[in-house]
Amino acid sequence: MDQDQGSAGPGGRRAEPPTPLLWFVRPCARNRLLAAVVALLVLVVSLAVQVLFGSPWWGLLALLLLGLSVAPYYVGATYAVSEEGASARGLLVTHRRTWAEVRACFPDGEGVLLSPLQRPSRLAYTRGLYLRFADNRDEVLACVARFMGEATGSGEPGAPDGGADG
Repeated sequence: MDQDQGSAGPGGRRAEPPTPLLWFVRPCARNRLLAAVVALLVLVVSLAVQVLFGSPWWGLLALLLLGLSVAPYYVGATYAVSEEGASARGLLVTHRRTWAEVRACFPDGEGVLLSPLQRPSRLAYTRGLYLRFADNRDEVLACVARFMGEATGSGEPGAPDGGADG
């Protein structure tokens, strides 16, 4: 049983593959006051549109469009990190990135951006994949570093502390 505690097998390799990580985050649960203010604002703007245009249909359309725009904040997303790559599954879409596509990762206080670019930029946020933390920051960063390191073949973890390669 002592061999199952992370010891390296013959040739310095682990006997078992790293464990994938799966978690769920609903941003509105972190700040209930903000969630209530956003919902109230959507209702007020929809009512204002209805009064301004004099038709309940315009108000319903505004409610539908504004509701869809803030839905990810209320519905949440399921995130996964495995040896194939990382994914974020939201209300209607799933975004995936393989480790071959990820060149750097940039953590912040709320999550980590897996970027196909080596330097942080505004473009990185449109091309990358953002994984939001759920009180599991250290676990996510360790898992990302381990899988990035294995994907590059260097055996060393990726750079979760900024991603720039020196």
